[in-house]
Amino acid sequence: MFLTRSQDFVYTILLQDGELTMSDLEKRSGFDKVLLNDILSKLIDLNLVENDSKIYRGFFPSEVIDSLILEKTTIDKQLSEFETGLRKYEIYKKDKSLPKVHFWRGLESMSVVYEEAVKSGVWRGIVNIDAVNDEFEEYLDKIVEVLSSKKVDARDLLIDTSFAREYKSNNERGTYQIKLFKCSADLKFDIIILDDRVFFMSFVDHEMLVVEVQSKMIVESQLLMFNFMWDHLS
Repeated sequence: MFLTRSQDFVYTILLQDGELTMSDLEKRSGFDKVLLNDILSKLIDLNLVENDSKIYRGFFPSEVIDSLILEKTTIDKQLSEFETGLRKYEIYKKDKSLPKVHFWRGLESMSVVYEEAVKSGVWRGIVNIDAVNDEFEEYLDKIVEVLSSKKVDARDLLIDTSFAREYKSNNERGTYQIKLFKCSADLKFDIIILDDRVFFMSFVDHEMLVVEVQSKMIVESQLLMFNFMWDHLS
């Protein structure tokens, strides 16, 4: 039911008698002030009754309906304007499938990146080991120590140089496997593929820069490339 019997009774009184005080309503309805307060509060919330200077007045149904139609029209217009205006911000909607990207720069940042990278149980690297040795020699032994432990499933593809061959001979052991590949260009970079992210590291012009990408899709695509190269090298 839209209104309770008591609410219906009070509303009908107000429509019949027009404007009434609380005292008048108590006399006309036979309800005490506490019950009337509850009833009138509900009727006011429904916009069926107004209280103006302790005088209560009931709105006729046609007034209420006209008011609701006007209110709905206003809300519909505002909603339409809001929808049109806010659509452009949808591009900022958070999407868990989108990659998370972080940028790192400088020697200290590179140290932090390698510290985090060697914690992974999986390591796949496409590396110019000469560049690492030139720019980051003090950390190279730490990387080798971790990668050659049994805790890390580690493989590196190294650009074939005399130093890379020496590095492979001295450090390939345990679960750490190394293969060499020919590259005519002087590419000063690392690509480190972990189980949940990829690090793209640049040593160009002695300026260390890292782009960290957390994305299952990108990790899988980089692994496909790595595995293809690995499988086609002796």
